[in-house]
Amino acid sequence: MKRRGQLIVLVALIAALVLIHFALREKPATPAAVAGKSAASPRAGARASLSAIPDSLLQVKERKPDLRRRAAARRNIFEYGRRAAPPPTEAAVAAAPAPPPTPPAPLRFYGFAERSQGGRRQVFLTDGEEVYLAAEGDVVLHRYRVLRVGNQSIELEEVSGKQRWVVPLEQP
Repeated sequence: MKRRGQLIVLVALIAALVLIHFALREKPATPAAVAGKSAASPRAGARASLSAIPDSLLQVKERKPDLRRRAAARRNIFEYGRRAAPPPTEAAVAAAPAPPPTPPAPLRFYGFAERSQGGRRQVFLTDGEEVYLAAEGDVVLHRYRVLRVGNQSIELEEVSGKQRWVVPLEQP
């Protein structure tokens, strides 16, 4: 008899699970149909009013796909290393390559001297090891010409004329 009682309880549990499964599988009513029902019968129960509230989490088919998840799906979690770069866009291909940046000025401002009687303004320039005294038009290290000594900066030019630099007048 003990075995028969266990079998009856088992069948009852399976039947209860099947009923619960079919009760939860029932399709929710559309909001328009629920609104029509509630207008027709103002005594609708609390259960009907709760089912009328649309839940965005339950409407999986109507939701737009998440682009972040789609991008993460392209990754292979078993492959070690960097991800392959995406193919270049047309705008990146069409853009002209930028010219290489000019190297920093070979000489830095170290100080200046000016004669009190209106003489030429001279600047002290350094390359890190030596200090050089130069005025406008002078050539330093047989390679760099001082074009202009202003109040804010000094203009240097390579003797060959290929490059120019503007060195700000800042005390080291």
